Amino acid sequence: MIFPWWVKYEDFFKAPVTMALFFISLFFLMILPPVSKNVISQLESQMADETFLMVQSIQYQKYLKSKNPDEYQKSIQSWTGRNYDANKVHLYWSQQSFRDDGFILDYKNIKPYSDEVLYNNWLKVWDRFLLTQKFQWTTFYGVSILNHKWTSYITYQFVHSGLLHFISNMMLLIFFGIALEKMVGGFVVAIVYLICGVLGALVYELSHGMNAAALVGASASVSGVMAFYFLVETKRNLKFFYFFAPQESFFGDIYLRKEWLITLFFLNDIVAVYSTPSWQLGVAHAAHLGAVVVGFILAFVYNFYDSLSKLSFKLKL
Repeated sequence: MIFPWWVKYEDFFKAPVTMALFFISLFFLMILPPVSKNVISQLESQMADETFLMVQSIQYQKYLKSKNPDEYQKSIQSWTGRNYDANKVHLYWSQQSFRDDGFILDYKNIKPYSDEVLYNNWLKVWDRFLLTQKFQWTTFYGVSILNHKWTSYITYQFVHSGLLHFISNMMLLIFFGIALEKMVGGFVVAIVYLICGVLGALVYELSHGMNAAALVGASASVSGVMAFYFLVETKRNLKFFYFFAPQESFFGDIYLRKEWLITLFFLNDIVAVYSTPSWQLGVAHAAHLGAVVVGFILAFVYNFYDSLSKLSFKLKL
């Protein structure tokens, strides 16, 4: 494992905005209950039920044929030349249906499946799932088909699905946020955090569509902050702590070039976006990459105006 290691104890008191962002997320983590295991197990059982997937797939294909035939034909063509596997095909269409707000709002108006018993069973399971999802706090605060409002693009950045999700994001926020705030000030950190979070979610929505399961977490916001820091920081090498085993030479400090760090931190997102079908993605990699691009753009703008300010100051002298 490798961790950023350039923040000192006293730095925590010099970055009030970064610590405020941390404590807002901590507040939500403490007051909100963990994501219901019943919801997770319910979704897993649905995805393992071949009958449910078959009916869900067929009903969604009916919907697409009537409402969006071009998209349906495009999806059909993507399977051309592959070995036909009915289960994989049904899983594909079912996953797509979870991301289609039109289907979720209109599924009861689609012509029923030919087998009345299977159709009623499917309808009962699908109704129960959507109702359960709608009343989850992740849906209320996150970006979701079931509760799509503009405030969600702000609140989703401060709520996490669990302790590990929270720790992984906050560790990076503290190290990069504090370091950045010492350089450019708290106002810039807040603006970068919020803008990257909002636009990262929009990129995810435009590229993959929203999901019945809500998008939550600060990872897009933190990715933007990291990207901004990499371009604003003038040092070429940054200090990290590595740990592989409690033995000499298997842990210690190491200095890494910024160019390597950009690849190290974001390569997984790049590979996942281009190698994994959107319906199989469990992590919002597109939101991370969208936020990274926004972070780079904001950093270029900041550097440009900072250079102009310094030049103007020198001319006045």
